[in-house]
Amino acid sequence: MKNIIISSLLFVATTIFSSCEEIVDPPVPPVEDASIAITSISPEATYVKTMLDIQADVSFDTLSNYSVSIGGEPAEVLSTNSNTLSVKVPIELEHGDHAVTISYSGEDFSSPIQLSVLDHRELTVDGLAMALSSSEDYPIVAVNEEGEMLMPEIDPESNTVTGSIYINDNIQTYISTDENMLPDIMTTNGYVMLFDNYTETTFDVAVINPEGELMIHRELEASFENGQNARRASARSISLLTAAASVQQIAGCVLGEPMLAAGIPSAAVNGIAHCRSPLVLTANGALYNAPDNSIETSAPAFGIFTDELGCTNTLSPPFGETVIDCANILVAEGIDLELVSRLLQDEQADNIELARQTMQYGGGDVQITLSWDNTADIDLHVIEPNGERIYYNYPSSSTGGMLDVDDRDGFGPENIFWPTQQSPQGLYQVEVVHFSGESPTNYTVLVQALGQTRQYSGTITSGQSIGIVEFTLGETLPEGRFETSNINARLLSPKK
Repeated sequence: MKNIIISSLLFVATTIFSSCEEIVDPPVPPVEDASIAITSISPEATYVKTMLDIQADVSFDTLSNYSVSIGGEPAEVLSTNSNTLSVKVPIELEHGDHAVTISYSGEDFSSPIQLSVLDHRELTVDGLAMALSSSEDYPIVAVNEEGEMLMPEIDPESNTVTGSIYINDNIQTYISTDENMLPDIMTTNGYVMLFDNYTETTFDVAVINPEGELMIHRELEASFENGQNARRASARSISLLTAAASVQQIAGCVLGEPMLAAGIPSAAVNGIAHCRSPLVLTANGALYNAPDNSIETSAPAFGIFTDELGCTNTLSPPFGETVIDCANILVAEGIDLELVSRLLQDEQADNIELARQTMQYGGGDVQITLSWDNTADIDLHVIEPNGERIYYNYPSSSTGGMLDVDDRDGFGPENIFWPTQQSPQGLYQVEVVHFSGESPTNYTVLVQALGQTRQYSGTITSGQSIGIVEFTLGETLPEGRFETSNINARLLSPKK
């Protein structure tokens, strides 16, 4: 019996010991035994922001707590597939050869072949990169490494340039163009500028400042030999960029310099001082003769230059399709700028209309223009220094003063001027007379005298005459209003 008990106890002890052996974890191999061998990388030469495949002798699907670097810069892991690891080539890398390294369990394992990072700048046209967008109105965008951006606005039906947008860190400029693709209206830094009456050597410009004050300069001298590539624009997308650059260059260099010389505030003109920037010069020069495939070729550089937008995570062929989202984001920024410009123009619609009217008719050292807001027949009278009164029945004076527009159907304008260097010295008196029609009527008179400009506005009723302002040529234009004889419009001689 004693032997049976002892045997049973030995059996139980053996069973318990065996069970304990089954639940003990196997020994962990020492860390120094872990190793990874990189067998290949693909491609062996590429650009930053592109995808790199790394093959090794381990399965990355089950491996954890590892990291990848290229040239010492951390590389983002995009995906794994068994023994293949896909990473993004870091944007921080300069071109050249760089080691591809996997760090695991305290050790670094490098590829026997270094990754050759190519210089994306070689894909550009003298530093300019391009991409097509999804927009019909803004189909192409150009950027460079300096953070400049240029895009043409086009008429989709005719494929001709109708505007140009330029943006950098300090300047945002929208310019609409006329039928000759010359600057028409430009907004920058809160200013609105209108251009008109181009000749081979002169142009007129009206400047509306952020406070709504209007200044007009006639016959500023300019040479249009530079920046004429706009007239070479064609259906080629590259040519559209060239035309947009030409518009910016004409506005900034050809028109901007005489505007500064004429005393137009630098805050207005400095907004177009980018006319000699690298992007504008390249787009208006070397780009014109670049092959059409330059758009697709430069697309990787476009994605790299716009990296801060975060719109192109990883570049991959076909690169033009990869960067289209980036181009669309930039186009949206340009459209926002155009919208702001349109809103500013809407706010200044009355001034713009007055400026258009004023520049449409005769001008010189003295020009006085009247406009109003209804169908009444309102008349402009000016008494010049020798006492002659210029008005509808006496449209020209012995000194050369002339009423060249007499509006009888309403709204105006009426315009009296003296040609350059023909304005007599002395006192000028400006009057407005309500001849007939709707009453009351709101009017605006714009007086320009030897480079000074001032607006005078008010309300006039039927049969009333108002002394708008009297001024002496060469002196500062006063605030306005003076006593008149209160001419009764109905007593004036009938209109012929």
